[in-house]
Amino acid sequence: MAFAAVLHPPGTVGRVALVTRQTRRPEGHHEHEKQRRVIVGLIVGIVAGGAVGGAVVLVVSSGRLSKRVAALHFEHVGARAATEAEVVRLSGLLDRERATMAERQATHEEARELAAGVFAELSTKALEQNNAQFASVARVN
Repeated sequence: MAFAAVLHPPGTVGRVALVTRQTRRPEGHHEHEKQRRVIVGLIVGIVAGGAVGGAVVLVVSSGRLSKRVAALHFEHVGARAATEAEVVRLSGLLDRERATMAERQATHEEARELAAGVFAELSTKALEQNNAQFASVARVN
């Protein structure tokens, strides 16, 4: 269908009317139109197939990814539990080491006090013996 502009008769200034007329199509036009529809249909089919294929790939890969994420999460939970158990074990070991160190310090302090007492006693005895010898030498001379 084609459109043509036709002026109205004189006296109708500035008015234009659109007239439609049937145009004749060349021979083979229907064949060409069928080919165009086939090509358009193929293009639409390829695009739709690509979209569907992409969606299938996305669904399959997301399933694999979700399984991988679940496996990694499971590994993380296991590693965290093992780490927490190790922290508890090491905390107990540290507490025992602190208790042993406190006990050793108390024993060391006790031994130091004992040694100081023994040294004072020996010093006193040595001083008394020295004074006794000095007094005995002084009486003899």
